[in-house]
Amino acid sequence: GMAAINVDEGSTLKVTSASGDGSTNGKLVAKGGGSKYGGAGIGSNYYYPMGDLIIAGGTIEATGAHCAAGIGGGRDSEVGNITITGGTVNQLIVNTGSAIITGGVVNDVITKDGTVAITGGTLGFDPSNAVDPDRYNVVDNGDGTYTVVCNHSGGQATCQNQAVCD
Repeated sequence: GMAAINVDEGSTLKVTSASGDGSTNGKLVAKGGGSKYGGAGIGSNYYYPMGDLIIAGGTIEATGAHCAAGIGGGRDSEVGNITITGGTVNQLIVNTGSAIITGGVVNDVITKDGTVAITGGTLGFDPSNAVDPDRYNVVDNGDGTYTVVCNHSGGQATCQNQAVCD
């Protein structure tokens, strides 16, 4: 199957808001193809390695086809580095490789053999078991979302390392 937006190995795709300021202004909808061997919504085709992806803004609604990520790899694909610094993402699936969430809104994260570092942003799930309490605080926003913020009580240096969600 084919990815709706293919990010070739060795390349980098940056998605940002319509205004370029990291807001949620502007919407990108991507649906991967393939009924048996699925492609990602944004990422890679079936069995092809993916490059790097930066989501810095906009509202992203990405869905993968059969056994493929909405954002990440197609079925049986190696995934490059994914960084989310702004915008809104409906779901991030990291089968292999790594992702970093430093900002924005991420409603769901699923990992298989990959890792997700969470150092900021607003999440649609409770990341408490994945965040180092000596470095980061998880704030329950009371509306089903959680915010990860730096714990400044230990000094600025405590925010340089990342918590890993697996």
